[in-house]
Order: sequence, then structure tokens, then C-alpha cells
Amino acid sequence: MTDVDHLVVAARSLDDGVAWCEATLGITPGPGGKHRLMSTHNRLLDIGSAMFPRAYFEIIAIDPELPAP
Repeated sequence: MTDVDHLVVAARSLDDGVAWCEATLGITPGPGGKHRLMSTHNRLLDIGSAMFPRAYFEIIAIDPELPAP
């Protein structure tokens, strides 16, 4: 059996990714976090279901406030 962990959309900027999500899916993603090791940040949507209870949708982009990895 395969489990879906998360689906990812990479964006030029986090603001662009959020705007795309709102325009395309009609949903504003919730807060995410920063990945200091990779110099990225994200926003998340819970897409869990009975079959995949821990699945989420992630919008990720380079964080210009973090140093390059």
C-alpha cells in the first residue's frame, strides 16, 4: 500500500504561490514554516482523508530572508 504524504507546488515566491492557489483552487493556504537548511519557506493545506489522514498540500518557495544553502 502506498501512502500520500504531501503534494508540492514550487512557486517563484510564496506570495505568487498563495495568489495562484487562491485563484486556481479558491482556497487560501494556512501558515507553514521555514526550512533554514534549504533556504525555503512554505504554506500548507490539509488535504487528509480517511485513506490518507496525514496528507497535505504544500506551496514552497525560496525565502529571500534566509542565506543561501
